[in-house]
Amino acid sequence: MEIHASYALALMLIEGDSEKVRTAFYTALGFAERCDDDLQQLCLLSGLSMYFLHLTDAAGARDVASRGEAVAAKTGRRDDASIANCLLGTAHYLSGDQLLAQKHLEAALRDLPDEAPSIASQYMFAPRSQSLMCLTRSHWLVGNIDQAIRYAETTIEEADKSEHPITLISALGMMMSLYFWIDDLPQVERNLAKFEYISGKTFFGPYRAVAHGLKGLYLLRTDRTSEGMRYLREALKRLTVRRYKMLVSDFATELAICMAKQNHRAEALILIDEVIASYTEVNMVIHLPALFLTKALVFLQGEAPDPKSAEEYLERSMAVARKQSALPYELRAALQLAQIRIVSDDAEGARDLIRPIYMRFSEGFETPDLIRAREILDRAMQGTVHTVSRRPS
Repeated sequence: MEIHASYALALMLIEGDSEKVRTAFYTALGFAERCDDDLQQLCLLSGLSMYFLHLTDAAGARDVASRGEAVAAKTGRRDDASIANCLLGTAHYLSGDQLLAQKHLEAALRDLPDEAPSIASQYMFAPRSQSLMCLTRSHWLVGNIDQAIRYAETTIEEADKSEHPITLISALGMMMSLYFWIDDLPQVERNLAKFEYISGKTFFGPYRAVAHGLKGLYLLRTDRTSEGMRYLREALKRLTVRRYKMLVSDFATELAICMAKQNHRAEALILIDEVIASYTEVNMVIHLPALFLTKALVFLQGEAPDPKSAEEYLERSMAVARKQSALPYELRAALQLAQIRIVSDDAEGARDLIRPIYMRFSEGFETPDLIRAREILDRAMQGTVHTVSRRPS
């Protein structure tokens, strides 16, 4: 059991999330079940949860969480219930049910102790850190942006104190998506430096590829487009080989928009359609609003814009986001659609589109998208609406 479990974890960290990793974990889990070893079952299920999180496989995560819940119910131990809540929260986050995800993740955090290397080693991941990571992203997805920023700070602080490189590098990678979203480049720079340092001194193959992708995103934000695109292409190539999908959506969307700006729309659409297909295959729906938005932006770039196709995918992005209660994604797509209406001299239509979405926010009003939305509404009231420049991804 221990040999197969160690083999699975070593493969996952060095080579990536291959079928050999899944087989080794389930082989070890079979031995644990035959021995009726509840603790080892939870340890192995936690490792599988991390594996399915990397793959963004919602169905696999739900199966693992259900098995973990059954083990915790059998033992009746509070610590085991906390681990089960972490697994359940992760699964619901991946499935797009953010309210239920937050319920389980908050329950896990109430009972889990501060992270320590021994805890991370025992469970093959850091359950408190993973709960914080998923809770941060869950709050971000539903529009609780200020709360998400606070949780992101706590996630990185606690991961840093754990002195566990896997915990810290995972936290840094998942939190940087939020910092890119709100254009907080100073935070990106600080965390990217740490990420590159850790990935550079370890043999964690997937994380080295992620470091390449994050560097590419940063280069794009600092107007080094050609170099950034090169980094993103290389990162996606490496991550495909390693079957690590956690940040593939972030990298692919930025790269596709850059391609379209350089009049390579067909290539950009192929890239986005491939990513959409890969996420749809595992029912990973939380990335679909961003991917549909990107597809719309691809149609708007280049020498021959196609506003009609763009509007179709902006509306699809908004519809899926609304279904998932993914308020920031709904607003970002609406902002782009509003600009199309403004260009068509339909200021009233732009205002009517943005206002009801903006009014559903209760925080995050100093973040870029909400500032832009307020500018559109203020100018509409004054009758002076103009196209609002914004970063499209």
